[in-house]
Amino acid sequence: MPSISATQGLVDLRRRAGLYVEAPRAVEITDDVLYRARLTIPARVPVGRFTAETFLIRDGRVLAAAVRDIDIRKSGFERFVARAAERHAFLYGIAAVALSIALGWGAGWVARRV
Repeated sequence: MPSISATQGLVDLRRRAGLYVEAPRAVEITDDVLYRARLTIPARVPVGRFTAETFLIRDGRVLAAAVRDIDIRKSGFERFVARAAERHAFLYGIAAVALSIALGWGAGWVARRV
């Protein structure tokens, strides 16, 4: 079991990387029961399942707590590229090398003209 200082150090590193965020005004409570949280999720967060813990704190005391699993997935073009790399690794590798060669050749051609 890690010591308190090691845990605090890990949290501090994650906070500096933008992976742990405290946003006191990001939660909106409606009808004293439901709540909505609007948080920005950094692009560096890895894909996977995470746990979000929310606490209702008043006057320094925790009045209520809720835990919810959140799935982080890729979307749009990033998802297309990731799926292509997973499903067709060989073709993806050939396409990446061909694109690199073409872009390098194109950049060299432009550099010679300028």
